[in-house]
Amino acid sequence: MKIMTRPTRRVAVLVGAGVAALAVAGAVAYAAVPDSAGVIHGCYNKLFGSLRVIDTAHNGRCLAGETAITWNQTGPQGPAGAPGPSGPAGPSGTNGTNGPVGPTGAPGETGPQGPAGPPGVSDAYLADATAVPMYLSAPEQTIVSMSVPPGNWVIQAVVNLDNAIVSDGVTHFPGGTGLCHIQPFRGGRSGFMALDSGHLDQTSVTLLESLNNVGATVSVRCNGPGLSVRDATIVATKVGTLHE
Repeated sequence: MKIMTRPTRRVAVLVGAGVAALAVAGAVAYAAVPDSAGVIHGCYNKLFGSLRVIDTAHNGRCLAGETAITWNQTGPQGPAGAPGPSGPAGPSGTNGTNGPVGPTGAPGETGPQGPAGPPGVSDAYLADATAVPMYLSAPEQTIVSMSVPPGNWVIQAVVNLDNAIVSDGVTHFPGGTGLCHIQPFRGGRSGFMALDSGHLDQTSVTLLESLNNVGATVSVRCNGPGLSVRDATIVATKVGTLHE
């Protein structure tokens, strides 16, 4: 025999009240869940194992026998991801305008003196006596001459003499003394001659003079009765600096 039971009126009332409460709570949660801080509020019924969401902004609260619980709508921030690959290089920008010229810097210190350069090219002038033999007399006679341009010059001359004088086809050896020098004369080396008489006697004199930054006609001039010039040569060499 089966015995049929049916729920009492009290149980039916409680079940109906619970369903109604859940419906109302769901309507309220739909209205303002989560709250302004992103938190969701709920009530957990340990007896029935049910969970309902409440809206605390509209006086939603847990009933007797329920435990209040909360959770965030947004979870905690996860760890940083690995860096992505580098993007492609952007296009080059346009060149900017040139800035103003800066002020001139102060002059640097004078550097050390450089090494001496190679010697320059010298000029030389040379002339030989042509009217020889030339018998000398008491007044000075020009033996050889030439012109040089402006500059510093060292002038040298060599005069060869003897005492042979030819007169009417007969050679005589009178001998005597004489003097030769370079003109213009600035106190250089002159040549004094003294030759014996009665036989052939010969001598040679070397003359030296200088010109300082001028041009001139230079010549060898000699005197000496009884003497004869056999040949003569004058040389002028241009130099850079004349140290006198």
